[in-house]
Amino acid sequence: MNALDQLSYIRKNYSTRLAMTKAMTTVAAQLGKFTHFYPAALYDYSSNIVEKQLLSKYGDFLSTWIMAHPEETATPFTTQAPHAWMCWLQGEDDLPPLLQRITNVQNICLKTINIQ
Repeated sequence: MNALDQLSYIRKNYSTRLAMTKAMTTVAAQLGKFTHFYPAALYDYSSNIVEKQLLSKYGDFLSTWIMAHPEETATPFTTQAPHAWMCWLQGEDDLPPLLQRITNVQNICLKTINIQ
């Protein structure tokens, strides 16, 4: 399935807003390969759109499931308590280039929100 077919499918089955978000993040990711710049605000906006879409589609089911399973202890991530975890057993100096860039972005984001 090519990119236009994917966008058409997303628009038809979910929403135009979600399809546009997919298009924007895809373009940003492709540009990021060359510029090594990934606009955090765009990905945050995209994440919010996806979350709203999922809640509107599956929110009732999730609420019912949560009530039926009170022993569940998993909690969603929040901006008040961000979590990032990565394990690379070969050592930080041997990270592949992509993981080095991801680690750099994570470090910049953590410094931006004052978490160390």
